Amino acid sequence: MALAGCAYQASIEVAPAYNVYSTYEDTIRGDWALVVDTGEVGVQTVRFPGLSCSAYTYPLDVSGSLAESARRTIGNIAENVEIVYSPVSREELGRSGHAGQIVLRGESVDADLTFHQGFWSNTVEAEVEIVLNIQVDGRAQRLLGTTVSGDAEATAGAGAFCEGAADALGEAAAEAVRNTLRRAAEQISNAPRIRESVE
Repeated sequence: MALAGCAYQASIEVAPAYNVYSTYEDTIRGDWALVVDTGEVGVQTVRFPGLSCSAYTYPLDVSGSLAESARRTIGNIAENVEIVYSPVSREELGRSGHAGQIVLRGESVDADLTFHQGFWSNTVEAEVEIVLNIQVDGRAQRLLGTTVSGDAEATAGAGAFCEGAADALGEAAAEAVRNTLRRAAEQISNAPRIRESVE
């Protein structure tokens, strides 16, 4: 009973996406403001379904990894990126000298844990999916508006007290961050309207 309600925090590494597919050889020209809104992907509590490991909870927060990973990922496809903490108007973009503004907004995170009982040892499987909204504005108009998602799975030994689930959850979440940002970066890098706006 002393173990009931024990929580294992999932640690999520920064996971930028550098291997982004682009039909263009060069980066997007100009200075770009980048807003990463992680408000909808903050702390959530993940549990196992059923009785196995049901006494334990796994807090999951991808916001820190997503924000820093996004900065590095977008910095790899655009000539110059400046972090701003809230969206700015098109008039302000012109005054600040920015070519445009990229807003990445975390829409949701869905995480699931599965317990697998083995003959000699038990394993746990984690699945994480992230949904990200993208808005890119130039000084005169909207250049891109879309939504992408990315997911990943990871497996780990359950451990004596189901602590291994936190490791699997953290690994799956980091890879889901990378996969989601790779798709976001590909959408941005390959958008003709964005390229044409800085030509």
